[in-house]
Amino acid sequence: MQRTNGDLAFVDWEDAGLRDPARQVGDMLMHANQEDLLGPTEWGEFLNPFYAALKDSDPDLQDRVQLTLPLFCIFWLNIIKWLSPANICQVPIPPGIK
Repeated sequence: MQRTNGDLAFVDWEDAGLRDPARQVGDMLMHANQEDLLGPTEWGEFLNPFYAALKDSDPDLQDRVQLTLPLFCIFWLNIIKWLSPANICQVPIPPGIK
C-alpha cells in the first residue's frame, strides 16, 4: 500500500483470517516485530480509515482494541521468553547468569 507521504508499505498477511478486528489491530500494535517501525502518525494513517469504515457495524471497536493491548503485551512477552536461546536449546542457564 502507499502511505499518504508517497512511501510504500507492505502488509504481512501470513496470519490473515476472519477474526475479531479488535484482536487483529491489538496484535499488530503489540507484535514483537513492531517495535518502533511505525510511529503514531503512521498508525493513524492506517487506523483512522479502518475505524471509520467499521464504525457503523462495530461501534465499540476502538474500546475493544484498547482492552486487547495489555493482553497482547503479555502474550508477546511470553513468546519472547520461551523463544530465548536457553529454552530453544533446552540448556539450563547456569546460576548467576541472566
